[in-house]
Amino acid sequence: MATVALSFDSWKSGQVVAGRFAIQIVAPRTPLKLQPVSPRLKGELIHPNRTAFLLGVRYSSDGQRLIAGDYPGGVVVLWDIASGKQLTTIETGYGYRGSDQYFFLSPDWRTLFVSRDGRTIERIEKNGKRMYRWQFDGKVLAWDMGSGKLIRSYRHVPARNVNSMRMAPNGALFVTSEQIPGVYESRPPSTASLWETATGKSKALPEGTKAYGIFASDSRLYATTVSDSKSGDTKAIQMLDLPAGTPKWSLPVKPPGAWVSPVAFSPDSRLLVVNERIFRDPKTRSDESSRLMLLDAATGREVSELGRETGATFDGVSFGVDGRMLAAVTWRPPHNDRKPAASKLYLFSVSDKHARRVIVLETEQAGHRHVVRAPAISPDGKWVAVTTQMMPDERGIELDALDVSQARIHLVDADAGVIRETLIAPQGFISRGSFSPDGKTLATGGLGRVLLWDLGAARK
Repeated sequence: MATVALSFDSWKSGQVVAGRFAIQIVAPRTPLKLQPVSPRLKGELIHPNRTAFLLGVRYSSDGQRLIAGDYPGGVVVLWDIASGKQLTTIETGYGYRGSDQYFFLSPDWRTLFVSRDGRTIERIEKNGKRMYRWQFDGKVLAWDMGSGKLIRSYRHVPARNVNSMRMAPNGALFVTSEQIPGVYESRPPSTASLWETATGKSKALPEGTKAYGIFASDSRLYATTVSDSKSGDTKAIQMLDLPAGTPKWSLPVKPPGAWVSPVAFSPDSRLLVVNERIFRDPKTRSDESSRLMLLDAATGREVSELGRETGATFDGVSFGVDGRMLAAVTWRPPHNDRKPAASKLYLFSVSDKHARRVIVLETEQAGHRHVVRAPAISPDGKWVAVTTQMMPDERGIELDALDVSQARIHLVDADAGVIRETLIAPQGFISRGSFSPDGKTLATGGLGRVLLWDLGAARK
């Protein structure tokens, strides 16, 4: 700590009182020794924000275009891959939005949807009590991807605060998580709504429903959680029938303080994967164990337990295109009090309902932790690409992209369960990969650019 005196002697009209402040001095980090970037890096698509962290990287169905957006900057760009030209650039607005999954596309890629929040808080007194008046300007905005023009706004009357949204695969429906305006002693109550994209009509979902759920592949079901309005604890996993938005079944969450969330539907919409996280101390979320379960989507019946982890959690659950393989990664969240652990890739056989392969990706070093991105599965199901990155395990420190080690992209032979090659990326935060439709290129978000990796040659 250092004491610093601050005064404005030369700014007489400012009338700022001099003061002394204690400031924490952070030592400069030890320069990182950089490694050569993999020669498989064959191209880059440059984003307007050259220092951005890019998310939502995905290919169009014909493989000719690619989209990504910076977070929290909110600038979404559509590129022509062959020329590298920016076809459309849309500034959706800066914001964290409660989720980094913030932009959604209609199935034909003609319309972009983004939720926006906006709030005004006024402190008042009512009947001798200190209260707060909350006013909002939340909405979901839609842009034309051809012209980049704003074409529609979806909002409640009076306006609510829209924290996040999820869109159905068919583009006909979306769900929003909201806060209701009014005068309250503390925070306003939360709710969720189901919207029709074509008409702009909305309906309230059952009380306690969260918008951090997932749509089935056929857009006929929505799996989510129900929370206690006072404690915020998860009470149940709930399946909603669509488009009615009515409950189909509800599965109570029994362990107190557990975090239980639906994470993936099978491509045929018949199976639901759920991750259950249980903590020794729910308040500090320490010493956790994680259980990955497979449920029957029609009834909520547990079909099998896929796997368990202690001191880590399952994440990034993804099905292969044909639904026969399920991939998931594990990582140690920063609040977990267990020391260095190994990050793993699980490959499950859906028909046999068990882990076919468990691959250790990397083992953490003391003072560091791994961030592991969701696995990307090639269209033919033969390869799985997983990005890992070592981060300093320091709380309360905002990391710069140049403070962290280079990311590694592990190319895993799915049949053999072996890492065939590990690609070294340029420095900067790297996001989840996305395979091109022909499987020959992997795209990942990099520092202010999309990185294109050539996977056409043999990977053995």
